[in-house]
Amino acid sequence: MNNINLEKQIIELIPSQTMKNAIKEYNHRFTDLEYVQLVEQFAKSWHSKLNLLNEIKENINSKDIISYIEAFVKSEHNAYDKFIKKEENYVYDIIMDCISNHDEERYLCISFDSIMKIIDSYRENFKEVINEDDFKHIKITKRKISTWNTPQEIDEVGNIDVYLNENMEMHYIYDDNYIDPEDYNLNMNAIKYPTIFKAGDLVYIDKNKHELQVGNYTDYYYSISKDKIFGIVGINQNEVYEDGDVDVCYFLNLSNQYVHFRSIGLNELQYVNYLDCHSHIDFGYIEKVNLNEIHSKIIEDYEYAKAKLIELEIIK
Repeated sequence: MNNINLEKQIIELIPSQTMKNAIKEYNHRFTDLEYVQLVEQFAKSWHSKLNLLNEIKENINSKDIISYIEAFVKSEHNAYDKFIKKEENYVYDIIMDCISNHDEERYLCISFDSIMKIIDSYRENFKEVINEDDFKHIKITKRKISTWNTPQEIDEVGNIDVYLNENMEMHYIYDDNYIDPEDYNLNMNAIKYPTIFKAGDLVYIDKNKHELQVGNYTDYYYSISKDKIFGIVGINQNEVYEDGDVDVCYFLNLSNQYVHFRSIGLNELQYVNYLDCHSHIDFGYIEKVNLNEIHSKIIEDYEYAKAKLIELEIIK
């Protein structure tokens, strides 16, 4: 890509300040395709994502990437048009907090225009008992109402999911029309960032910047660090596999029953139970931990978990 200002704008989207600092320190440059991936993953809203992709298209030479961007943007617009179109036998299912461990608050409405009215009414009616965190993970599904007269109908549902950001802007939209990069001779593997993490490192994810829940997650640290999800890096960053690819972060969540109750070990299948608590998370979300700035409970849990992982030969 031949636009330094656009490159800087895209890099600023990366949630991890640790990683952004490393990119600047090492003067790291991404490939054109990786800039596309960064925008798709980290753009703050749906509209800004499409605008940035169109800017990338104007500043690269790869015909394959340009064709992919054009197809992706067209597909996104088609999904949006279908989402807002009023159709018989379709409703909008609004889930106020789609990743919470708490009971879902959900509401149905029959038109796109009424969605924000319901959300605004919810905020007004429950303003004394809810906080702003409850509005960071709103999901809206356009859902078909059917009598299911034939078994085949279940494959013809055509639901469309929309996720809003904290500013009530559309963040992501998903339908059943996937644009496969391989159809454009592109392999969207994990983004290769500067190598700054290794297996065994204590790291964290900022909950305010990561929109999806981490697997097998019980927050034992809420009272001491409610905005961070702590974990251990399970595999060296940028470790190259046989096919030449690298992977995202193998994130072993520190806040779980096996660490909390000091029960990490082998299960009946001779599999390390703690590995059930991992998630695959882009390194663009991962932050380094300053051990001098965190609660002693977290340090104690980390030292226990790391020692067990070494003992069980998961890490060195």
